[in-house]
Amino acid sequence: MRVFRKIMAYSLILLIPVAMLCLSANILLRAPDVVQFSLKATEALDKANIYAEEDIVGDTISDFMLHKSSELQLNMSETETDFYFLFSKTDQDAASRLRLITDVSAIAGAVFILATVLIYFYLIRNEFTEILRWLFKRECIILLLFLGISVAAFNVTAVSDFIYAHIFPFKFSEGDAIPMILDRYYARMLLTVGCIVSGIFMTITGYITWKLTKPKRMFFW
Repeated sequence: MRVFRKIMAYSLILLIPVAMLCLSANILLRAPDVVQFSLKATEALDKANIYAEEDIVGDTISDFMLHKSSELQLNMSETETDFYFLFSKTDQDAASRLRLITDVSAIAGAVFILATVLIYFYLIRNEFTEILRWLFKRECIILLLFLGISVAAFNVTAVSDFIYAHIFPFKFSEGDAIPMILDRYYARMLLTVGCIVSGIFMTITGYITWKLTKPKRMFFW
C-alpha cells in the first residue's frame, strides 16, 4: 500500500506542471488580449489587408476559439466603415485546427486537475502529507524546465518552423491572414504571458498545498 501511495504522489511531478500549462494555454488562446496586444505592436493587419481595429479582430478570434461562432469571419457592417472581411478556407481550416488542439488540451488539463485533486484527497486522508511539500518544489522545477524549453524552441527558427508546420499543416497562399495574425511575434508574446500566468497558478497551488499539509498544532497558544 505504501508503494501505491508513493506512485500516486510522484505522479504529481508531471500532473501538476502539465495541468498548469494546459490551463494557461487555454486561457490565453481563448482570450482576446494577447492577440490584440500582438496586433497593436506589429503591422500584421496592414499586411493582411484587414482594415479593422485590433480590438475587433481580437474579439472575433476569441469568439471563434470560445465556440461562440461557428466560422471565423470579421463583420464590421455595424460600424461607420461598413467593412466585411472574408477569411479564406485555409484560414478557416487553420483556425479550426488550433481550436481543436486547444479543446483537447482543455480536456487533458481538466483530467489532470481532477486526478491531482483526488490524489491530494487520498494522501491527506491517509496522513501521507509530508511528501506533498517536497514534491511541489520539484513540480516547480519541472514547470520551469518545460517553459524554458518552449521559449528556447520558439527562438530557434528551424524548431519554430517545425512546430508551426505541425500545428498548421496547410499550404497558405499569399493572401491568407492567419499566418500574419498568429505570427512568430504572437507566439513569443503567448509564451511570455504564459510563463507569468503559469507562475501565478503554481503560486496558488503552492499556497493550497502548504495550507492543506500544515502540521496540526498541539496547543492553541
